[in-house]
Amino acid sequence: MLFDSFWGATKVLNACEERDFIFVTNLKANRKVKTHRPLRQVGAYAAKVISHSHEAVRIEGKTFPAVKRDSFISGFGRIRVVFSHKPGHQRIYHLANNALTLSMKEIIGLYLKRWSIECLFKDVKHYPGMGDYPARTLEGATNHMCVVFMVRLLTFLRTMRMKKGKIDMKKALSPAEIRSDLRTRFQASHIKRTLRRKKMPANIDQIMCLLNSSA
Repeated sequence: MLFDSFWGATKVLNACEERDFIFVTNLKANRKVKTHRPLRQVGAYAAKVISHSHEAVRIEGKTFPAVKRDSFISGFGRIRVVFSHKPGHQRIYHLANNALTLSMKEIIGLYLKRWSIECLFKDVKHYPGMGDYPARTLEGATNHMCVVFMVRLLTFLRTMRMKKGKIDMKKALSPAEIRSDLRTRFQASHIKRTLRRKKMPANIDQIMCLLNSSA
C-alpha cells in the first residue's frame, strides 16, 4: 500500500497490518515517534539526523541523501523510517514502512511511484469523469469507479497495442468515445431488462431492433 501523509493515521496503519499489507507512507512533520529516547516530533528528529549522517542512495540516475531509523508509533508498533529529500530540494520526507526488511533504496523507490498514481487519478478525473456521477449510495459510487477504471484500462491497452503497430490509429477510440460506448451498452441492457418485466406498447419490435443496432 502506498499513500500520502493524509492517510497515515493509526487506524489506517492498523488496518494494513491486520490484512498483512506492506505500506509506505510519508509521516507528517508533527507526528511523534519513539526511538531510544522519549517521543519526539519526526520533523525535528529527521532534520537533525540527516544533517549529521546520511548515505547516498542512487535511483534512476538520481542521488538521494537518506538515513534510516527503526522507531515506534504509539497505537501501532514498530516501523522503519527513512529520512530523505529530493536532489536540490530542502523538504525532508519521513517514509514509514512496516516491513523492517526493506532497504532504503526499496522504500524510496516505492514512494517515488506515487507520482504516477497522482497522474492516473488526474487522468481519470479529467477524461472518464470519475467525479461526475449521480449515485448516492456506496454501491452506486463503487460501480461508477469500476466503470471509470475499466475505461482507463481499455484506453491503456489500446495505446500499448497502437505503439506495437497492431491497431490502426484512425480506428482507435478516445477515452470519451469508450465511455460513451460503455454507457450506451449499460443503458441498452437496463432497458432490455425493463422490457422483459413490464408490458410495453405494440411497437416493442421496433424498440428492440433499435437497441440491437446501437448496442
